[in-house]
Amino acid sequence: ENPIPSSRVASPAAGANYSRGDFQTIAKRHHDNLLRRIEPPKLPKPDDSNASERLRAILLSVNSVAQEYESLLRNAFLTQGEVLAKSGDTQIRSALDKFDEHSRWERTRNLLARDGGLLSELVETHHVEVFLLKGAAAERLWTAGDTDDDHPIELEAKADESVTDLATGMRKSLSTEIGGDANDDNPDNPAQRTAVVLFSDGLHNDGESPLHAAKLLGGREITLNTVGLGGTTPPPDLAILEVENPDAVFVDDRINGTLLLKDNIGKGRAFQIRIEHEGRVVWEKKLFTHNLQRRRVPFDFAIKEIVDEQNKQAGDGFEINSLPLSMQVVVDPLDEEARKDNNNAPLVFKAITRRHRMLLIDGRPRWETRYVRNLFERGKRWEVNPIFAGPATDQANVPRGDKTGQFPTSRDALYAYDLIIFGETPTGLLNEGELGWIRDFVQKRGGGILFIDGPRQKLKQFAGTPILDLAPVQWVQDAELQFPNSLQVTERGASQSALALVGDPIENERLWRTLPQPHWVAPVTALPGTDVLLEAAVGDTRVPVIVTRKFGAGKVFYSGFDGSWRWRYGVAERYHQKYWHQIAEWIMERPFAVSDDHVSIDAGATVYRTGDSANLRVRLRDAEGRPISEATAEALVWKDGRIVSRVNLSADPNAGGLFLGKSAALSEGDHQVTVRVTGFTEEQTQARTEFVVQAPETGETALLACNETLLQDMSKESGGQYLREEQAGQLTRILDPLSSGRIVESDTLLWQSWWWFGAIITLLGAEWFLRKRAGMM
Repeated sequence: ENPIPSSRVASPAAGANYSRGDFQTIAKRHHDNLLRRIEPPKLPKPDDSNASERLRAILLSVNSVAQEYESLLRNAFLTQGEVLAKSGDTQIRSALDKFDEHSRWERTRNLLARDGGLLSELVETHHVEVFLLKGAAAERLWTAGDTDDDHPIELEAKADESVTDLATGMRKSLSTEIGGDANDDNPDNPAQRTAVVLFSDGLHNDGESPLHAAKLLGGREITLNTVGLGGTTPPPDLAILEVENPDAVFVDDRINGTLLLKDNIGKGRAFQIRIEHEGRVVWEKKLFTHNLQRRRVPFDFAIKEIVDEQNKQAGDGFEINSLPLSMQVVVDPLDEEARKDNNNAPLVFKAITRRHRMLLIDGRPRWETRYVRNLFERGKRWEVNPIFAGPATDQANVPRGDKTGQFPTSRDALYAYDLIIFGETPTGLLNEGELGWIRDFVQKRGGGILFIDGPRQKLKQFAGTPILDLAPVQWVQDAELQFPNSLQVTERGASQSALALVGDPIENERLWRTLPQPHWVAPVTALPGTDVLLEAAVGDTRVPVIVTRKFGAGKVFYSGFDGSWRWRYGVAERYHQKYWHQIAEWIMERPFAVSDDHVSIDAGATVYRTGDSANLRVRLRDAEGRPISEATAEALVWKDGRIVSRVNLSADPNAGGLFLGKSAALSEGDHQVTVRVTGFTEEQTQARTEFVVQAPETGETALLACNETLLQDMSKESGGQYLREEQAGQLTRILDPLSSGRIVESDTLLWQSWWWFGAIITLLGAEWFLRKRAGMM
């Protein structure tokens, strides 16, 4: 349903200025030219072996010219309609205005419901039911028993759904009508004498293909006849079809994206497009119309000032790691637009205010770890603390402290990191307690650790220490380094997006085999319960090279080679950078959106759709910063200043202090999440995060012209016919073959008919005469 003025929909592009006489002259000239192109057909002789092919060619030729003639007449009609609309004739203008007063839905309702209309005729010979397709549902509006002779047919309903699903709604209406599914293949089903009439503008935007549904109907001998509502020429209108933007942007960066516009207004009209945040314009641009169906407009602006203002409003009680920003894209409407409710759209993204923190430890500055350090240090979203210490470096011992290049002095300080890269570090550089912190960082804090083995095989020397409890592999005793022929992605690895260096799965597997091969791989075997993502072909055997596992609340990644830096040869950072960024983002725990001294909260996605549930994560800590595993916690979801959902949070037994929950179905709007914990006051749990719930983008009000092609194809697939709105009266003729007859009832008063009166008197007189002659009287 697009309740727009109908005469606007039917009007062609402006600029035609013909008189009635000019129109007639042009039409006649084109008529004569077309007729000259139809040569008198030379029908094939009966004995011609190619008679059928020759006849087919003649008919195709005539059909082509007829289609061209139809197109010419339609364009001429539209042109003349524009002329009449601008003629100043008060009667014509009054008729057009009266037509414009009714939307497509209202015209359909009047067409069906008015006394003496289509339904009044069809109910004489058919069993008729009327359904309203609302989204994916079919709502029964009327059946013959709902109306008597004293009450005209009225269809009381509104076509106000935000999506149009023609296929599912038709199927559901048929299953209600014939007592079974329209896809059912039961030959005894009475659907063979059923027909469907669809009144629609053809703007299907949700669900399965209506062409497939129409084809299924045709297979059941159910004809689908479609009636197209509205004109096929797009009315003058500006609309925002889509907003393309990144989901997350670092606070010091600029957000850039693209606005996809529909511009159906003649060239040269100036209009303004802008992006607003809480009523303040943050980006704007002046444009001119170009009469394009689709038009792309790039945008770009800084967000740091906006984020700083939002942080000031939030207060100092908690730390914001990521901030959802909800903005509006607005196109200033022009007077001639058919609709003005499609001139705005939301722009929602997450501003990342905290950098990911990485701790890198290695016993020497290998090519692998140096390239990894440089790669992440160049990125704005990472903060790297590299530590190279050992006999082969300038530092024989690992320095401790809070500065870059120093190992954290406490477990809480270590917990502030998101990812640890542990290289070929000699034993003895870290004490037993510090190795225990690293294990707890993964097991309880939920952090990620990435082991990079080396040719000197230092990692296996940590056997019996807390850190090697994390390793997903076991080193083969007394085995030497192995030299691979190629790398091969396993079935598990092919399904893991972190190892997808290119989009196509087949091309990705080929790429891994052709990448520069490592000079060695470590002789290891994967432990039970682990995932092998990459293997090296060594002779006739395969050796695990990349192995992962979950350990408590965190993840562990083991790399049995250190030659990924060689992938830069000839292609620079194309694969090397993508590999390491994807691995790091996958292994590390997703940061919480907000944190205070006791509570960290994350609501999952920045944007949810109507009816979705938010995935909530909460981490609890005591006064000393230690995780709280046993507590009663409840998340409160707020909207417009009131609680709309209460979520009981359950502790994750594998992660210290982590609580999880899922909200109830959400409605459209801005939402906030806070937490209540037994034993804590509101001042101690001030952290709160936000997310936005939006209705699905369907483009229901973006495209306004009737999709006549889709409706024609639907009818063709089922063996039905397509009619335009003004041809709807032909439905009674099309549907007549479905009727098995007509029941006609009439009453005749005998004393008011001379013929009947005479016949009765004659019969009575004959009876009297015969009785008297027989002596019975």
